[in-house]
Amino acid sequence: NTILNHSIANLNDISIMSSSYHRNVVTPQPTYCEHVVVSVGLWSSTLIIAVFARDLGLVAALTGTIAASMLGFVLPALMFFATYNEDFQDAIRMTLAMYYNNTDEFDDHHVINRTVERSTIRIMLDNMCKVFQLFMPFYIPFLMIIFGILSLIVGLISIFIEYTR
Repeated sequence: NTILNHSIANLNDISIMSSSYHRNVVTPQPTYCEHVVVSVGLWSSTLIIAVFARDLGLVAALTGTIAASMLGFVLPALMFFATYNEDFQDAIRMTLAMYYNNTDEFDDHHVINRTVERSTIRIMLDNMCKVFQLFMPFYIPFLMIIFGILSLIVGLISIFIEYTR
C-alpha cells in the first residue's frame, strides 16, 4: 500500500517536474478568467484587422516576414540556447572567474596557467583564447539570432516601402 501511494505521488509530480538537471519547476496554469481575457483579446485583434484591412496582401506579407525570420533563424537558435543553458552559464561563470583571476571556479579541463615567467600580455592572450573556446558552440546560434532579426527588419522595411507607394 505504501509503495502504491509513493508511485501515485510520483506520477502526480511528473507533470510539475522539469527533466532538465532534475530541478523542480512548477508551471502555473492560467485561471479561467485569464484564459477568457487572452482568448477574447486574440479574437478581437483578429476581428479588427479583418474589418479594417482592405488588402489582405499586407497582412499576409507581414505574417510571412515575421514567421519566416522567427521560424527559420531565431527560434532554432533560442531552442539551442535553452537546451544548452547550463553549458552557457558555465562558460559565463568560467569567463568571469578568469576575468577576476579566481581559479577556484575551474575544473581540471579549464585551468589558468599562471607562471611568473609569462608576461601579462601572454596571460591575457591565453585567457582570451580560452574564452573563445568556451563560447565556441554558441557563436553560430548567436549569429543566427542576429541574422534573423536583421532579416525581419529588412523584410518589414521592404513591405512598408512597397505598400506606401
